[in-house]
Amino acid sequence: MQLFASPPGGVRNRSALARLCFGLIVSPVTERMARDWAGPVMLDNGAWTAFQAGTPFDFPAFAAFAARWAGRADVIIAPDVVGDWPATAALYVEWAPRLRAFGYVVLCAAQDGATAAELVQLGVDGVALGGTTAWKVAQIGNREWSAFENRHVLRVNTRARLHACIGAGWKSCDGSGATRFEQHAVKMARWSLSSFQVSM
Repeated sequence: MQLFASPPGGVRNRSALARLCFGLIVSPVTERMARDWAGPVMLDNGAWTAFQAGTPFDFPAFAAFAARWAGRADVIIAPDVVGDWPATAALYVEWAPRLRAFGYVVLCAAQDGATAAELVQLGVDGVALGGTTAWKVAQIGNREWSAFENRHVLRVNTRARLHACIGAGWKSCDGSGATRFEQHAVKMARWSLSSFQVSM
């Protein structure tokens, strides 16, 4: 499984992520700290950050962000509305063609109530499993999501969740703990390795 973290501000944490083969999940807010990153990059839309700040989502800024990273990142999460699955689905239909034109694999941010069958009907390129913590944790082991080759789990910071993701065959995940603390990045890498060894 590929582990991702947001770009850290400190040199020490950044070096640790590179040494441990993390990728960066980059948003319009954090891209300044990721411009010279040589490892894997996934693009986030920044909707969660805007939601937490209580500010409207800036669609023109997101479009410019996607254009800047074309050719440097392969995967992007389409705009979503936090906590509103129907609105998120509508945004995916609107934005996926524009983002594919840049060459991206476009993930749909699954919110509470979404089903794999619905995403198949939408014709998504893959899924980024989000939503509330309780719903997301319940969905990690749902084998219906294996219908998508490209599948990512958002906000994974515990050993139990990481092992559940690996056991269910998810391709990647991200967590904020590895961004803030070098020690947590080391733990995540060790947990990932131990889960792989057990599965062998």
